[in-house]
Amino acid sequence: MSQEIRNTLRSRAADISECNSGTYGKARDLTAFRHFALCVLLTMIGIAVLGTAQASRRSRDTQPPTVSITSPSSGATIAGVVSVSVSATDNVGVKRVDLLVNGATVTSLTASPYTFSWNSATVANGSVTLSAKAYDAAGNSASASETVTVANTTTPPADTQAPTVTITSPTAGSTLKGTVAVSVSASDNVGVTDVDLYANAAMVGSATASPYMFSWNTSTVSAPAAITLSSGRKTASTTIPPRPRAW
Repeated sequence: MSQEIRNTLRSRAADISECNSGTYGKARDLTAFRHFALCVLLTMIGIAVLGTAQASRRSRDTQPPTVSITSPSSGATIAGVVSVSVSATDNVGVKRVDLLVNGATVTSLTASPYTFSWNSATVANGSVTLSAKAYDAAGNSASASETVTVANTTTPPADTQAPTVTITSPTAGSTLKGTVAVSVSASDNVGVTDVDLYANAAMVGSATASPYMFSWNTSTVSAPAAITLSSGRKTASTTIPPRPRAW
């Protein structure tokens, strides 16, 4: 009880005593009766104020909510759209639950169940901190955090650029016979997957790593011969129209 209220009650009690012993004793004195009634009213107001203050102190909510992240589990590897489930309780009532990702609030819920749908593609792959923060109506709050690993698959842009390819040996117009070494230069903006050697549209060799060197038996084709090269799904070609072979 505050000192000010105590002093007020003492004063009002003294006034009542005065009213009972003196003023109200004059039964027919209207002024004295009014004085007595005022004394009683002020005393009642003091008691009501005191009771309200004590009730307010008793009912003040200082207990924070209890909160935990139930899914996904700490240390989990996640991708795509993830369901984040939170458990939150309070002695009076939960007002709001926020979901935070790396310290930034991304969404909130004001009613149970506290299940959030979060697109993990909004952050870079790697370690991410998920946090849930619960509030009650009195402003008390509590939070829980865990670390997960985001591992989304990134789709590279479509590759529409064809490789560059040339036959460096033999030179165009060469007279060929027997087994010939064919050298090819091939490059690509992403990477060459394979180089195929064709003679008159028939594949006679294939290589998947540089240097692209082929050993070609010219006796397998009739003169004149044409050589066409291709690289995987993207093709480019160079043709050598050799002179007739010497028989």
